[in-house]
Amino acid sequence: MGELLNVTSLVVAFAAVALSSVLSWRAVAVARDGNHIPVVTDLLAPHRNPDFIRKERLVHEKLKEFDLEAGFDALPDPMWEAAVVVSEQYQMLGYLVVCGLADADLLVHQVRHGAIRTWVAIEPLVQAERRLRGGEFSFLNSFERFVEIARSVDVQVSDVVDGRWRSPDGRSAERRLPTVTRAGS
Repeated sequence: MGELLNVTSLVVAFAAVALSSVLSWRAVAVARDGNHIPVVTDLLAPHRNPDFIRKERLVHEKLKEFDLEAGFDALPDPMWEAAVVVSEQYQMLGYLVVCGLADADLLVHQVRHGAIRTWVAIEPLVQAERRLRGGEFSFLNSFERFVEIARSVDVQVSDVVDGRWRSPDGRSAERRLPTVTRAGS
């Protein structure tokens, strides 16, 4: 009887350690994911700002009218301001994604279209600026990498698969999204 009690106590102790480990692991994962929310919200704030949206549209529609071979500093205001503000926003998003400091899956899906359109408009200017600075990797590299990631997203496939975010490489991410039901469904 005494041995059975000892074995039972040992099994319960191991179960408690295992359960405690699983709960701790889950708490760390939730905390890690929860830390992304304020960062992502702040990073995406400009994309909800009408002034930023106007600057982005200006870059998309009018930048090609200027001498892009002369680099950023040759642009007149307000084009210079628009090009700098918009490109630096995407550079920051790219930097955080490339360095693994922000959730690439979430950021890429939110701004993919704008990032690609902006890169197409600004790439000749970036190439000229890199020549002026003397190096292929001297200017807006993270923005360029961010656009490469964005282009890899297949927009013909939902960004949510089986209730999980789909990462840019097409795999389902670890975390599940809440189920959303449509009215009348």
